[in-house]
Amino acid sequence: MLGVATSGRQVLDAGSRYLVTKLSEEQATSPELAIAVRNLATAYQELAISYLNDLTNSDAQLQPVLQAADDASATIERLCK
Repeated sequence: MLGVATSGRQVLDAGSRYLVTKLSEEQATSPELAIAVRNLATAYQELAISYLNDLTNSDAQLQPVLQAADDASATIERLCK
């Protein structure tokens, strides 16, 4: 179980850094898409830190972060169709 938790946090950390790096490389990214990508990267970072603090997705204080990640993902999907 610890290995899975550690792996999940690493994925969130690496994913957030990847998104920010790719965004900086793509100068022609629309402002709306750039905001959504940054919001998703921020949510990933907040989730990784929260999981390090032993919070779970069922904790009430994580709900806004999870919603922000869902909203950013939906915006990215809509803009990239």
